[in-house]
Amino acid sequence: MSKETASVNVATANETAAPGMPLLSLSLNDKFYLATAHTSDETLHYVYSLFCRQRHSGTYEMMPETDIAAFSDAKAADIYHKTIQNAVAYNKRGRLFEAVQGFVGNYIEDFYMRVR
Repeated sequence: MSKETASVNVATANETAAPGMPLLSLSLNDKFYLATAHTSDETLHYVYSLFCRQRHSGTYEMMPETDIAAFSDAKAADIYHKTIQNAVAYNKRGRLFEAVQGFVGNYIEDFYMRVR
């Protein structure tokens, strides 16, 4: 596994998290999340995320990257997608998002067009 600190262990329909424990923990230090989307086919559920990777403390790459996570369990995919959605919403409330919008706005638009 890379140096990322995100945990993708999510409780499935047949499992439950221990009382008081989160279903998913995701660090916002390694990646600056810009967008997310969720698609499905007959057997799998896909969660796409667009992000800028952290270079050094407080600085990020300006070329966004895309991650794709595949799940066989719809509930687990939904938990992961909603967690990324909350990370995007959190980032949009900050000044950094406003600052990078001019650089990455076209990437975000293209991301949503490609994952429909």
